[in-house]
Amino acid sequence: MNEIIMVYPELGAYGTVIVDLPLSLIYAARVAHKEGYKIKIIDCRVEDDWENKLLKELKNNPLAVTISCMTGKPIYHALKVSKLVKENSNVPVIWGGIHPTLLPLQTLEHPLIDCVVEGDGEFTLYEIAKALEKGKSFHGIAGTYFKENGKVIKNPKRPPTNPNSLPSEIPPYELVDIKKYKRVGFKETSFSILTSRGCPHRCAFCHVPATDNKWLSENVDRTINHIKYITENFKPDYLFFNDNDFFVDLKRAESIFLEMKKEKIDAIVGFRGMRVSELKILDDKFLRLMEDIGARELHIGAESGSQKILDLIKKGINVEDTIDVNRKLSKYSGLRPSYNFFTGVPGETEEDIFLTTNLILNLLKENKYAQISSICQFNPYPGTELYDLAVKYGYQPPKKLEDWIEIDQSDYAKKCPWITSDRRKLMDMLYLAALFVDKKIEWHFLSNKPQFFLLRNISKMYRPIARFRMKNHIYSLPIEVSLKNFIFNHIEKKL
Repeated sequence: MNEIIMVYPELGAYGTVIVDLPLSLIYAARVAHKEGYKIKIIDCRVEDDWENKLLKELKNNPLAVTISCMTGKPIYHALKVSKLVKENSNVPVIWGGIHPTLLPLQTLEHPLIDCVVEGDGEFTLYEIAKALEKGKSFHGIAGTYFKENGKVIKNPKRPPTNPNSLPSEIPPYELVDIKKYKRVGFKETSFSILTSRGCPHRCAFCHVPATDNKWLSENVDRTINHIKYITENFKPDYLFFNDNDFFVDLKRAESIFLEMKKEKIDAIVGFRGMRVSELKILDDKFLRLMEDIGARELHIGAESGSQKILDLIKKGINVEDTIDVNRKLSKYSGLRPSYNFFTGVPGETEEDIFLTTNLILNLLKENKYAQISSICQFNPYPGTELYDLAVKYGYQPPKKLEDWIEIDQSDYAKKCPWITSDRRKLMDMLYLAALFVDKKIEWHFLSNKPQFFLLRNISKMYRPIARFRMKNHIYSLPIEVSLKNFIFNHIEKKL
């Protein structure tokens, strides 16, 4: 049978709140689906009984089961899927996604995995399907690593795929039930979209440069047709641009916004990737245009309040740039900047962290619309410059696939030998405080259900404590951190 099963595994506790479309699978299926292969997507996050659904599909003797996997908890859940397949069939198991792209050989060493796709998957998956259908090997299929007679075979890399070369400007959204995707507690229905891939910047902590993935974008007409298709057919309240950096080409961005305004696209708009250096050069005309098309959430990588750390991670900005941008955005009531920060890089001192927390509190003071997305804990991703630095500071990289399960942006300081016990307690507290230091819970979790009404009121009451702890770096008696860990562990056990 010419069927391919594509599985999106559970993501852990965080994946129970933000349940967006499995774009990695929908996009990877584009060419194979267009060429007539039957694609069955099983998303473990939204299927009540995904095990039995998968077992039922395996009885049809599909060509392969493919799994998209990110680093961290998703590896645990992806291995559960792989084990189920291997115990009940002879169907090959193929992994793709961020983690296999970063560590293809180590991933392939696992006995439950037969093949790994490195990088973009649209044409690779199609070529794999053709080979399996004809009973041929994977020799020569660019972007794959596979096992043959006990040996690992490495094929050439596949160049990044230009999205304009794909056969259809509309991904096959019909492969999933759109109504199942929602953000828990949010009143708005959201819809994620990708209009570009890769990133031209070389931040030393980011996994994207580690994949040699240059920035490639859809042309304006293709993107507008895509947006119109989504808004006309699915009518989302919230359209979220999931690009690593939507604003690399500002002329392209402006053209898209002008067309959206002309077409009267009716949706709130958010952006996952935006840089301080880009916002710095935007004028009032551009920002007003963004307000006009419904732009609201701007996720911005501020990263640190210490210039020493910003230089170390090669962010390419000054602390003053972030302050200036925040003041500029404060004039626009429709725009909510949401700043990302992280701590724990080798060589960071508590003074550096004070500079970060002072900056955070200052951003909130000077812009009542500002939010803090997170103060994450540094994760050394393989292939990045900071990964090599972490190894020099004593970091012991995971030796096998399962060891990467423990990668967690909320709790990874324990794996970094340069971080003392007291520093770790401080970082744990700052991670939690960042969740409550602003009004994002009251702005986003608007459901009338009792648990969200309670959450909003807890957020209001705890905010002064969160700000006090953050300002003074007080991490003693961390009752709330223990409570957070208990809740997250409870959720993980239920998955």
